[in-house]
Parts: sequence; structure tokens; C-alpha cells
Amino acid sequence: MIDFDVVNEFIGQEWVYKTNDCWAVLKIASLAIFDRKIVDVEIPDHQNDLATMSIIKAERKKPCWVPTDKPKGGDIVVFNDRRGNPIHVGLYIEKGNVLHCMGS
Repeated sequence: MIDFDVVNEFIGQEWVYKTNDCWAVLKIASLAIFDRKIVDVEIPDHQNDLATMSIIKAERKKPCWVPTDKPKGGDIVVFNDRRGNPIHVGLYIEKGNVLHCMGS
């Protein structure tokens, strides 16, 4: 059962690159809500958000990433642009709800 008090702790937090951006919230929330650790993606300090997404694009070609039309709680949701390039990630909670953190 999902503890929505924990979910709600993430709501309204300010976006901060590499500290509280979409990937950071995904990792922290996955552990806090679903007790699942997400392996970190190595992102050099000089990278910007688009470069981070290109790294995620390469990572999701690995066999541990499995596309699904029916996500379950704790699944990673990857948002793509019209060309299929990842531009954002979030954590699927339940019933179509995704926890994510967007920049300004």
C-alpha cells in the first residue's frame, strides 16, 4: 500500500539541477515510497539537462529497461519529444498518477 503522506512530501519542492531535478526525485522517491533503489546514471558535473536525457536514452537500451503499456507502482515513466528523444522522467504511483519534478 502506498503511503501518500510520503508522496505528498515531494509535492511543491523546488527544482534544483542534480539535487532535486526529475532524475533525483525519481531516485529518492522510488526508495522512499516503494523501497526500490534505482541505479544511478553517471552524469558529469558539466552536463546540462538535455545532455542528461541523452545519457538516459543510451541507458534505456539496456535489457533492464522494459517498455510497458500498463505501468505499475514504482515504474519509471520516460517522457519523449516528438522524435522519440527522452526529455523528462517521473515515477509512476498508481491510477495514472506520476510523481515528477519539472524545471522553471
